[in-house]
Amino acid sequence: MPRVYSTSFHQSILPALGNFVYTVPAGHRAVLKDLDAYVNASLSQLNQFFYGSGSQLFAWFTTDIETTVVHQWRGRMVLYEGEHFACITDGECHISANGFLFEDPGQDLGVVLPAHLKLPSLEFVQKVVAHSREHLALSNTQSADVEKSLLRQIEASY
Repeated sequence: MPRVYSTSFHQSILPALGNFVYTVPAGHRAVLKDLDAYVNASLSQLNQFFYGSGSQLFAWFTTDIETTVVHQWRGRMVLYEGEHFACITDGECHISANGFLFEDPGQDLGVVLPAHLKLPSLEFVQKVVAHSREHLALSNTQSADVEKSLLRQIEASY
């Protein structure tokens, strides 16, 4: 019988325009159960976007200006070997992602997994940047700098 481990997939303080990607290791299956994000939005509205291997957005936390809040997501997202979940944030936040990691012999999955899974599409990133522009009320120069920085981070991840 496969063993099960309670696991902390990710815990960190992400900087503005930060991101993380957790990829399920070989021979395992993960179940993401809990996401927590502590945000202190003292200067502007902040957003955290959580997405899965298919670039599907499964959680989006928004914190209004001059607000401190803890956002929580509780669910059951099953991820197979090589699949991932990730986060992009437009402001500093404390992130914790927890769940279960199973040993997976690979039997009876009934699916063929792609050999290489990519981060979100450039179109998705551009939507994030556009949303940030609207809600952060940045000048054109600041918006261009934000967009260039975010695109460099995404390109470096490929």
